[in-house]
Amino acid sequence: MLIKDFVAVVPSTTTETIAAATRTTPAGGLPTTVVAAAPINHSSNPQQEPITAPITITSTAQPTARPSTPPTASARLAAALRHRIGSTGSWLLGTPQFSAWETLLWLHGPTGSGKTVLASALVHHLRSQSAQRRPCLFYLFDGTDARETNGLEAMLKGFVGQLVACEEGGDAAGGVVAVPSSCGEGEGEEEKFPRVVEDAIVGMEGPLDVVVDGIDECAERAAVVRWLDGVMQKKKGGMRLCVSSRHAEPAEPCFGELMRRHGSQRIALDAAAMSDDIKAVALWALSNDARFGRWQQHRSGADAFAFSTQQRDLSDADFRKDVVDTIVRRADGIIQLVPHHLDALAQSATLRLFKRTLSTLPANLADTHARLLSAVPTAHRRSVIRLLRFALYSESAAPLTAAEATDALAVSLDMEPAFDAQDRVKDVADLIAGLCPRLLEVRGSGDDEGRVHVAHGSVREYLLSDPPAADGYSDAFAEGAAKAEMARVCMAYLAAVAGVWWRNVAAVPWEVVARAFPFAGYAARHWAAFARSDEGVEEVVVDDVVAFVADEKTRALLAAAAAESSPFQTPLSLATQAGLRLTVSALLKAQPPPSADDCTAALVHACATAPNNPTIAAALLSGGADPNTSSGLPLTLACTTSQSPALVDLLLSAGADPTLAGPALPQTLLTTTTTADNNNNNNLAVLATLLAHACATVGIAYWTPALATACEDGLVEAARLFHSHGIRLPPAQHGLLLRLAARGGHAELVALLLQDDNNNDRAAAAGAALDEALWNVAQTHRRAPAPSPRHVATLATLAAHSAPLTSRFWRGLEGQVAVMNLQTLDAVLAAIAPGTIAHGRGHGGAGNVLERVCAGGVFDGAAKARMLLARGVVDAAGEDGAAALRAACRGGEAEVAKLLVERGADPYAEGPAPEEVAWEGWANAFAVAERAGRGEIVDILSRDRAWEAEKMRRVSFHVSHSRLRNDWKRGALGLGGVEA
Repeated sequence: MLIKDFVAVVPSTTTETIAAATRTTPAGGLPTTVVAAAPINHSSNPQQEPITAPITITSTAQPTARPSTPPTASARLAAALRHRIGSTGSWLLGTPQFSAWETLLWLHGPTGSGKTVLASALVHHLRSQSAQRRPCLFYLFDGTDARETNGLEAMLKGFVGQLVACEEGGDAAGGVVAVPSSCGEGEGEEEKFPRVVEDAIVGMEGPLDVVVDGIDECAERAAVVRWLDGVMQKKKGGMRLCVSSRHAEPAEPCFGELMRRHGSQRIALDAAAMSDDIKAVALWALSNDARFGRWQQHRSGADAFAFSTQQRDLSDADFRKDVVDTIVRRADGIIQLVPHHLDALAQSATLRLFKRTLSTLPANLADTHARLLSAVPTAHRRSVIRLLRFALYSESAAPLTAAEATDALAVSLDMEPAFDAQDRVKDVADLIAGLCPRLLEVRGSGDDEGRVHVAHGSVREYLLSDPPAADGYSDAFAEGAAKAEMARVCMAYLAAVAGVWWRNVAAVPWEVVARAFPFAGYAARHWAAFARSDEGVEEVVVDDVVAFVADEKTRALLAAAAAESSPFQTPLSLATQAGLRLTVSALLKAQPPPSADDCTAALVHACATAPNNPTIAAALLSGGADPNTSSGLPLTLACTTSQSPALVDLLLSAGADPTLAGPALPQTLLTTTTTADNNNNNNLAVLATLLAHACATVGIAYWTPALATACEDGLVEAARLFHSHGIRLPPAQHGLLLRLAARGGHAELVALLLQDDNNNDRAAAAGAALDEALWNVAQTHRRAPAPSPRHVATLATLAAHSAPLTSRFWRGLEGQVAVMNLQTLDAVLAAIAPGTIAHGRGHGGAGNVLERVCAGGVFDGAAKARMLLARGVVDAAGEDGAAALRAACRGGEAEVAKLLVERGADPYAEGPAPEEVAWEGWANAFAVAERAGRGEIVDILSRDRAWEAEKMRRVSFHVSHSRLRNDWKRGALGLGGVEA
């Protein structure tokens, strides 16, 4: 199947201006528009291969559409190549490690050592080779970007786009945002997508190169490494992988396993390796950057002589060399320091200052970032700190857009109202460029609005150090203080917006509010997460949250943002749903306290959401909440929605009655549990808690539907829980459970249920289950060439359980063997344990099966007989073999008869005839063949010497017997006869 046949572009929602806020959209939304990518050459070398620009996708997503991921693969590659100057990074291609690269190449170096530039240079080299046009897939992870662009799915989407380009004969550099068209249509599609891409890559003909940069910055490192490892194993040497990381010896086991299994060539990006690149960058900047032009005064000979002893500038080769050597020495292999050094030198107003700055250049990134923070004017530090906080701690959200950042900066926590549109800065990108260009940057491509990112991973590392070295910033980036301010900014902004919106609430929908106030959507989604993380760090946060949730206007605005049909009725309900433990406690202590009805309504919210549930629920129960309201709704929600064992235990201990919700409660727990997720440990823990509390007081009928669901779906651990708590159904219902398990092919569950068949009724139920299992196995030839292994295992478990079931199995196989295909019979015989074989005709043994095969009218009879004999289930030299030979003679199966004779079947052993030919009486195989007129079989039997001797003996006996009879007759008639 072609890659492009299963690829579908993920829709994304276009960004509209406030002028179009009230414009209506036709039903069905706008059609998807794909703007083709144009080649962009970012290199000054015309021989270099152009980089394909990212494909821009514009559409209006339906409400159920999956959120899109920005096309980051090509954009990141283009950005990395733009930072490359001249031939920097080319030294990598001449290293012995690169020449010996066959499976895994590991580039490692500290933050800022140029790993991304080297990876991009390697990608450019691999893709531009004309001699061996092997595909090259790449992905560059960036820890400063949104989480959704730094996971396994984002990398695979980039790979899919590049595979499509390869298949169409184009360049494998595209950043198409694409997924299989089925993704997003079912719960299992998330797991299917990696397998689909893996199969596509493994199925490619020829070798393949894969370059993954910054794998230690990936948000799903273990999943990415496991996926790459699996592909490398399946490609069997046809894939080369290059990975860059900060770690020489990665701590994660998955990394170490990857390196041990495939062997690795390692290249350390230290000062010795990077010095030439640093020197090249510094020389190029000093010669070409216009900022250094004033220090390159080319004087005449006389002027040069006059000033040669007084000053030396960059026009002097020796001085320029001294500058470059100083930069190389101070950088010490960290190429990220070079731009900072050059910025500092370029800002020098005089040559004396230039030289002084040169002698005091920072020697590490921490010192550099500290200087950058210290250089921010005091009047603007609040803005820079706020932007950096949102860039650092928005783990669950995408980075702020430029419009969102503009409104976030306009919030003044010490004013009322806290937000005024007049306080918006004109252009946040210009503000960042002027105040902190090396700390923050606005990234965006095409029609995508720019987002505010930390400029480099080294900035994140420095700011999260404890504490940063810059004066005046000691507590600015601590997580508690940062998230506390972020929560307060979000709440203050929403309160201000709610005040404006409340005046005309009926006429202004939320969509219009979100467009007019860009930060409102972000604040509504994340205020609770920020407050929940740090409401215990600063008391002022709790006070602000209490005031925030107590405001009817903000509650209504949040309900509109969440598309709720009605606003939150009470502050307690909103605080509970947001998971704000300390806020709930503060509200319960208020005077007057909330009513019992308010506490009960809040308890329902607590049971329907996840964060801090047990603690909040305990506080609400103490405040008078009723756990049995609305037919046990709190317990039902705790079991099925939040799935919290601790919360379920708390409610049951507080008097919650599980019978109010009926038998559907435990059954619902199991209907959301599948064998794919290994019986969902969380759901099982909830079920165990429910059983521990209610097993002794609730009747067996309460658990019957859940137990039936466990047996039908193969939930072994759930069935064990019922079994361990003594849940036993009556024999008739027990038989139904056993049949459900057998029908589904759940062998382990069948074995568990068979432990209880200690009476005749249960034994009969086991027999019915065996018939069900055998029928399922026998019918598989209608659906597939071979039977399902789990159904065969179930049949083997039942057949080996007891002697009556063993006999029943062989009787059942006797009835099915005529129409069973060879693959099915072979699978059944292979699964049956040796002790399961029962011999002896008339006792339900294997001999009856062989006799049925030999009797004729069986598909592939000879092959089946040979299979039975080869498996050793029947002794051809014994009674079963003789009976089978007589059946073959009677049915005219010459090939089978020959096979049995060769295996030692006794042709002259006599035995009873079948019921349908009982008139034959006892006879041997030879007699049966003669009576049936099977001349070919008689010849086969006659070729056996032992039978020939027996035939002569019998002929001689008949002759002697005839003579005696004749002599007796003659004597009786007086004609002379028997002599005395």
